[in-house]
Amino acid sequence: MPTQEERLAALEQRTATHIEEVNENLAITIGLVHILTGDIKKIHRRIDDVQTSLQETLTIHIDATNAHFNLLQKHAEKTDKDMAEVKQDVASLKQDMAGVKQDVASLKQDMAGVKQDVASLKQDMAGVKQDVASLKQDMAGVKQDVASLKQDNSEIKATLALILARLPEKS
Repeated sequence: MPTQEERLAALEQRTATHIEEVNENLAITIGLVHILTGDIKKIHRRIDDVQTSLQETLTIHIDATNAHFNLLQKHAEKTDKDMAEVKQDVASLKQDMAGVKQDVASLKQDMAGVKQDVASLKQDMAGVKQDVASLKQDMAGVKQDVASLKQDNSEIKATLALILARLPEKS
């Protein structure tokens, strides 16, 4: 069995070896921590750059979206105004159409009256035609009478001329 000094020496040696291993591991760990710290700083800078870039891009997109919404709002207001005008125009057209329908109904009534008047005029025209035919016949008779009177007049003139020729002349 080893003596206490030997055990203590062995313990010290193992402890020294462990301390060396711990120191080596600590040195490696510190080196890794320094490397990782540098990497973390680079990552942090990249994240800051990306965050700044994203913020700028987001601001641009938000501004563009707001501008687009403003434009859409203006279009919506114009569309609402145009729609109101269209509704007014439709209402006016409906009123005009009602007036046109009344005018058409009135024209139909007037047309019925005109048709009656035309029928009455046709009847009157038939009577006028009969009257004209009767007048033509009367005129033919008048022409014959005038011809007869002309002949009688000619005969009377001839007779008067004979009578005058037989009368002695006055000096």
